[in-house]
Amino acid sequence: MVNAGLPSVDDGRLDARARILHGIVEVLDGSGRFAGTRERFALINEISRRRRTRLLGDGEGETEDGRAHLELIVHRCAFRDCLKDLLAVVSDLLSADLRYRLRQLNDEWDGIDHFSDLNWWLIEEVLHQEPVGNCGELFRAVQLHEPPPAHCEDAWQMFANLAGSSGTDHGVPLFMIFLELVADLLPTDSGRRIKQLLRRLASEWGVSGELERCVYRSAQRVGGRGDRDSALLILIDPHPIRPETYTVKHWYGWSDEPGAPDKRGEQVVGRAGLESAVRGIVQTAEVDWRADDRPGRIEFILPFSLLNMPVERWRKESDPDIPLFLRYAVVVRSLDRFRDPGLHAEWRARWNSLWRSPRQAHCRFSEDHPYRLEESIMFDSQVVAMVLSEPPTLQSQNGLNQLHIAIRTGVPIVIWHREGSPGIIFRRMIEEEIAWGDGVSKMPEFARRLRASTAVSDDEPTGIGKDLVLLWDDPLCLPEEFGDRAS
Repeated sequence: MVNAGLPSVDDGRLDARARILHGIVEVLDGSGRFAGTRERFALINEISRRRRTRLLGDGEGETEDGRAHLELIVHRCAFRDCLKDLLAVVSDLLSADLRYRLRQLNDEWDGIDHFSDLNWWLIEEVLHQEPVGNCGELFRAVQLHEPPPAHCEDAWQMFANLAGSSGTDHGVPLFMIFLELVADLLPTDSGRRIKQLLRRLASEWGVSGELERCVYRSAQRVGGRGDRDSALLILIDPHPIRPETYTVKHWYGWSDEPGAPDKRGEQVVGRAGLESAVRGIVQTAEVDWRADDRPGRIEFILPFSLLNMPVERWRKESDPDIPLFLRYAVVVRSLDRFRDPGLHAEWRARWNSLWRSPRQAHCRFSEDHPYRLEESIMFDSQVVAMVLSEPPTLQSQNGLNQLHIAIRTGVPIVIWHREGSPGIIFRRMIEEEIAWGDGVSKMPEFARRLRASTAVSDDEPTGIGKDLVLLWDDPLCLPEEFGDRAS
């Protein structure tokens, strides 16, 4: 009779696939539910019925003892692609822990086809040696908030489950995104080994550039950032020919949906008509949005010459008492950075470090480093925010120079006081906000609260909120005309 031919578990030549099948046999044999010939043939018949084909030929396996017979059944199921049928048939006969173990092994069997044995063993070795505490959170970030299956209890099992799925994000297998996120939490040597493997695979499969973008998108969802976070993007761009005239475009975007923001409109207006044009965009958008799509932010994409413009004070409606900042977190963004692809790599790297390790994020106060500011940022990859010593205007060359340094070095968050140098109270409030938990990553909401408190309280010190400007540049939320350059 034909034997399954599985090597002994002690055989040093046991390959990864044989080891998985060996594990399935171990579970079935150890359960004691298939010790008798009758039970094993009942198992064969039920699998054959489900597959509508005979699993074994006439007389095949009849003379095998219990263990060898189970090996034959498992081996045949594996190579007829019906291990899932085997699991379904035995599921009600086994305890929960044995069912979970079979599902884990089936995930491994489905996932291993992407890998050579050496690569598979490398990943298994690293993930078993280096526990990852928040791997479930990483799994949900990759799977758009879907929790890991109950049988996936550690990083290895979650990786195997994703490796066996057909899911992709823009053509990038989900297991690659998961492993990239995991690698950043591993000790340096282990993380480097995983990343080197992923680089080779991504290059072989032609997804290197898209993998990086997918990882950044998923990293945003880690730590509760996956809640729906919508934004209205409004670009104001000086017309190249007509002076005092501007092209105004707008888009809708959501942090939990891949791809570029959805373009909604474009118009050309004079300087005096900018506020009215923006008010019309906001009012139209509020009609279009469903209740659960109301944006958390309005993002103004502006050139250097307009970044100090008080856009957050523009009226939401004709009533002058309802400025935009009373309803939305209003931030500005750098159009010049969008248009220079040479600036994008460092920009994305610092943004990524913010979302992966928000509590390690640093803020630079420009006044503390007047002569070596750029150097101090370049040598610290955790610097993600800068507070300018002056507003960035033609009348305040120091502030403008500092803003240029922030853009050149990839700093995604820049804060300043519109009317002058930030005082001690302003600085202290920024320092306290940054020091509190994930403060840097919550800056848009902090700015909204501070502005609102200024509007409703005469006691708010020195009008800090009124004159606070927040440049909040998310490299993952780019209109399509800029996004291709950032990829």
